Amino acid sequence: MEIVNFAWNEFENLSNFSAHQIEYNNILFPSCEHLYHYIRYSDINIQNKILNAKSPYLAHKISQENKVKQIEWFNDIKIKIMKKIFLLKIEQHRDVYLTLINTEKKLIIKEHPLDYFWWVWSDNSWKNIMWKLWEEVRSELK
Repeated sequence: MEIVNFAWNEFENLSNFSAHQIEYNNILFPSCEHLYHYIRYSDINIQNKILNAKSPYLAHKISQENKVKQIEWFNDIKIKIMKKIFLLKIEQHRDVYLTLINTEKKLIIKEHPLDYFWWVWSDNSWKNIMWKLWEEVRSELK
């Protein structure tokens, strides 16, 4: 099976770190990464720090620094939230929609040495929930 690693090529539009703003609840977020981490918290001060972070990396970092304060039940819904964010992204950005369609039936992955849940570990552990969500969204477009 052919593989698409969306981190480092023409498929990088599928990354949460891509420069695609997302509107959600009348708020414009700089990236999917910003929105995902913003939703993790009910504390407006943490949310504002995440929203105003200068990069997706910094939004992630702020979230990790405050993880003990995240909404108690967030882990129970994080996959549904991420899928909703992906749907918003393709609804709001035609280029992302076309990128996803152009993956055809390829396996979508993102390699990362530190995140066993969302991505593929460098040792090929295959939890990789992110690709499963993108493939779900892709199949719903047909």
